[in-house]
Amino acid sequence: MVRQKLTPKKPITVSRKSKVSPLRQTRTYDLRVVVILIVILVVSVGYLFVRLSKAYPDSGGSSGQGAAKNATATPAPTQNQAAKNQAPTPSPSVSNPSQKAPVDKYANFIDISSPQCGVMNTIGNYDFGIVGLNGTYMAFGTNPCLVEQLSHFKSYDLYVGANYPSSKCPAPISAYDCGVKAGDYNNNLITFLKLHPEKIWIDAEVGPKIPWSTQTNNIAYINGLEASSRKSVARVGYYSNLSGWNQITGGMATRSSNWYATGPNTVAAALTYCNKSFGGASTLYVQYVENGLDHNVRCGTSN
Repeated sequence: MVRQKLTPKKPITVSRKSKVSPLRQTRTYDLRVVVILIVILVVSVGYLFVRLSKAYPDSGGSSGQGAAKNATATPAPTQNQAAKNQAPTPSPSVSNPSQKAPVDKYANFIDISSPQCGVMNTIGNYDFGIVGLNGTYMAFGTNPCLVEQLSHFKSYDLYVGANYPSSKCPAPISAYDCGVKAGDYNNNLITFLKLHPEKIWIDAEVGPKIPWSTQTNNIAYINGLEASSRKSVARVGYYSNLSGWNQITGGMATRSSNWYATGPNTVAAALTYCNKSFGGASTLYVQYVENGLDHNVRCGTSN
């Protein structure tokens, strides 16, 4: 048997330049990312701890070091530091010259009624005024220019006529009930016209065309008129002067403020009547006549 000569096989060598498998490369990258994230987390926690320590320096816990920190007295601020810490003194406010002071609508105003019908266009518009509801003096009447006159005022009071006896109150209607009836007539007129007066003034005057009875009856009539008027408007006052009021009522005491008539006058002279009164109540307005028109000035600071 012939033996065959065996040729030795060459050893298999692996080149060192062979490429790393993609799987091992991916794992290497993942490990690097994890390490970077851990470093970022450690840095962030350390930064947060430093910030909290600065924000809460006294939270040293119950340890000896913390207690020592808390027991350390805070040094008194120096003069310069105290000046810096002192609250700044507010600078005085400077008024804007373009802003005007609010106008007091009650300080100076006019009152009108039926005698001024047809002349309002020459009189103009006002923030406030007093307008006659019944026309000239008499109760149970209606000012024919009432709505047109009220349109010239942003706000207003009304004054109502007072006189007794009246043809609207035949016997056996008492003087008091007649006053109530006159007030109810006014209230119905105010409601029908949807008026919103701030106050009602009862006009108690003496004149040749104004009938009055005995002082007892007059007092009863005025009390009835006031009681009825308060059903419509809570605030009621009286227009008169000392001589007229004494002649009509004998000086009856009133519970309301006065609107004092001074006649033809000047502003300065009218203001001297602020110290006068009728019925014991204080005088709120004084009226004076100038150039055929009734002007009024407020005496006090309240309305």
